[in-house]
Formats: sequence, structure tokens, C-alpha cells
Amino acid sequence: MKTNLSTFFIISSLVINGCTGSQANEDFPELIFRNQPELLGVTLGFGSFSFKLPKTYDQLDTLQFDRLREVLSDSGNSFFENELLAAFTDEDISILLISKVDTKDALLKLDEAYSDYQLSIPGAKSINRTTFSLNGINIIQYEISSEMMRRIKLFFTMSHEVFCLEFSVRNSSYNDKIIGFESSLSTLKNVIKDTK
Repeated sequence: MKTNLSTFFIISSLVINGCTGSQANEDFPELIFRNQPELLGVTLGFGSFSFKLPKTYDQLDTLQFDRLREVLSDSGNSFFENELLAAFTDEDISILLISKVDTKDALLKLDEAYSDYQLSIPGAKSINRTTFSLNGINIIQYEISSEMMRRIKLFFTMSHEVFCLEFSVRNSSYNDKIIGFESSLSTLKNVIKDTK
């Protein structure tokens, strides 16, 4: 397996921050995120998958959601065609977006061109890509850093559809927020698989 520095950095960061793993698949090592249930609120379901929302997050009201969806679709600043399914924010203006990626063969397009595209967005300073398995779900993760913000984008397939969870947080709040985000991710599960 070819290991690059960014993959090593991300996996090392996850392990240092409390994630543990076992080598179930060479391309998607199984990770177990730390889970602090007291940081979690309601369970969100999106047909084929579910997870618990960090309790400090509130769903955007209909008007805010419609505006955000319009801005995202009109921006022309998207590598993929996306359908925004839900959006949440907290008092520190951290954002969690859940989208369905409507681009054919989207996972195959998560390559160097996608990284270059993310780095071309004004303010982007660095990008790290890694892959892992979480609760049996193969995930491709991008962590995009800028001077003010950090975005974590997680792409995964459920029932032949590609979804993206995007967590955006100010750099100054990152260390305080990452535990809640990891706790939330630790609850991600394939609902269809779990009902069979």
C-alpha cells in the first residue's frame, strides 16, 4: 500500500485525538471514534443511514435552509451536483451540511482534480485526503484548511447513492468542537444493513 504524508498525518491525528483502529481493509482501515454520549442529541435519519447530531446544533429554519440551498446552487462553486438534505448550525457558527451527491461515479472523481479544485477556492491553504471504514461504512475524507476555517468532508455510499457530511468550524473552535463531531460520527450507521 502506497502511504503518503497527508494520509499518515490524518490517521496519526485521529489516533492521537482518541480514535483507534484495526486493519480490516488495507484501503479502508477500520477506525473507532471516541464517543461521549452526553454531547449528542437527536438521531437523524436519511433513509439508508442515520447518526446522532451534536446537541449544540440546531436545524436551520425553512427560510434559512431555502436561502442556503439557493446560494449553494447558484454559486457555480461546486465540483459535484449536490442536493442539500439538511443543514445545522450552533452558536459559534459551526455548520454541519448533509448532501446527496447527484454526480455519476462521484467516488471515482475524488482524485487529484478534486483536491486541486478545493485548493483553488479562495482562502484554501491545504488539503488532506484519507480513507477509512467507520462502523462498516467506507469513507473518503477531505480536510480542507484555510486561515479562518477548517472543513471536513466525508463521502460514503449507501444503497448505491453517494452522500457527503460536511463539518465546517472556525480554527479557533476546532479543538473544542472535534470531540462532539467525532461522537456524532461514531453513531453513523447503515440503517438498511442493520434492519436485515
